[in-house]
Amino acid sequence: MNKHITMYIVDHMLNKIIIVILIVTIISISINVVGYSYATRVHDPIQILTHLYHDKITGFPDYDIKNYATLPDHYYDNVDLVPHTFNKHVETLNDFEKWKNGPVVDDERDRSTVSNVVHDATLIENINREQYVIEKFIMNASDLEKIIFYKISPNDNNTIHDAVFVIPGSGHQGALDVLGEPSEYSDVYYQDDIAIHLVNEGYIVYVIELRGWGERQIDVGSGCDTARQDEQSTCTGFAFYNHLKHIGIDLNDIQADEITQVLAYIESQDDIDKIAVAGLSLGASHTISQGIINGNYIDALVVASGTGSLLHAPLSKFQGPTDGHLLCCDTVDKLITVAPMPLYVSFGSEETSIFGWEASTGYTGKILTDVYKLHEMSENFMYYVHDGSHAYHIPSVIDFLDKHL
Repeated sequence: MNKHITMYIVDHMLNKIIIVILIVTIISISINVVGYSYATRVHDPIQILTHLYHDKITGFPDYDIKNYATLPDHYYDNVDLVPHTFNKHVETLNDFEKWKNGPVVDDERDRSTVSNVVHDATLIENINREQYVIEKFIMNASDLEKIIFYKISPNDNNTIHDAVFVIPGSGHQGALDVLGEPSEYSDVYYQDDIAIHLVNEGYIVYVIELRGWGERQIDVGSGCDTARQDEQSTCTGFAFYNHLKHIGIDLNDIQADEITQVLAYIESQDDIDKIAVAGLSLGASHTISQGIINGNYIDALVVASGTGSLLHAPLSKFQGPTDGHLLCCDTVDKLITVAPMPLYVSFGSEETSIFGWEASTGYTGKILTDVYKLHEMSENFMYYVHDGSHAYHIPSVIDFLDKHL
C-alpha cells in the first residue's frame, strides 16, 4: 500500500510540474507575441530600413543598427571574395576596356537608352522671371504615368546654349529646391537653387521630378514617424521603394527610364549644343547610371555626394541593403567605368556616413585620379572636398562645366 501511495504522490507531483511548465511556456509565448507585435508596430522593418541611410536610427536610440543590417563579415575580412573590382583587374588600358564591359555594369544593361525611347513632351506652364524663363512640361511614361520636368532658359539673345540636366535628390520638392521655388519644405532645402546659378551663367537647365520621392503623398504608417520634414521626405521615398520592391517593381529602374526619356528630349532640341548631367545624393546615383547607359549623348558628369566604397568604408556596414552589389564589385567601380568622360566628384567635410568617410580619406578621389592618369586624360577629372555638408559646391561645379562644355 505504501508503494501505491508513493507512486500516487510522484504522479501528482509530475502532473503539477507539467502544468507549471505549460503555464510558463504559454506566458513566455504570449510575452514574445506581444513584444513582437509592439516592435513591428512601433519600429516596423520599413521604418528601420528607411533610417539606414543615417549614421544612427533617429527616434529609437535603444536599437543598435548593426543588429538589423550588417553585411557579411567575409566582405571585410577577405576582399578577394569580391571578384570584379578595378584594383584586381586593371593595369593597362586594354584591361580597362575588357573590365568595364563585364559584370560591373550588369544591372544597367536592360535599361532604356536614348536611342529607343519616345520623348514627345507637352508644355503646360510658362513662368517668366526677370532674368530667366521656367517652362513646365509633361510626357507619357512607359506605364502611362506622367513625367514632369522643367526647362529654365536665360533671357539672352543666344540661339544655341549648352545644357545641364539636373537630377534632384528627391521628387517634387526636390525639383523646386533646384529651381529656387518655395514650398512647404523650403526650410530644409539643400540643393542651393543650383539651376538658377547655372542659368545665370548662360546655361539652359533641365530638371526632372523623380517619381516616388516627394510628389506622391502616400501613407506609409510608422515608416515616416518623424517630425523632421527632410526625414519625412526621405523616408517616404525609401518606404515607397520597398513597397514596390515587395511586388517585384524596382523604383530605380522606373526613375532611370524616365530620366532617359527626358535626356532624349534634351538631345533632340535644336537650341542645345553640349549636355552635362548633374546630381546630388540620389540624383548623383542616377547621374552615374546615365553616364553608363547613355554616355554617348553626354559630354560631362557632375556627381555630388553620390558614391563611395561600401567595401572599405568603416561605416559601410551601416548603409543598409546593397541588393547583392558586393557579390560583384565595389560600388565605386560602377563610377569608374565612365572614364575618360569629363567627371566632377565632390563630398562635404561635414557629412556623415559613407560620404564623410570619403571626404576625410579621399578614397574614391585617389582611385579616379589613377584611372584618368591611365587614360592620360587627368584634365578630365575634378575632385573637390568642400567645407559644407550634404550639398553642392556651386563655384567649383561652374568652373568644371565652363571648362568642359
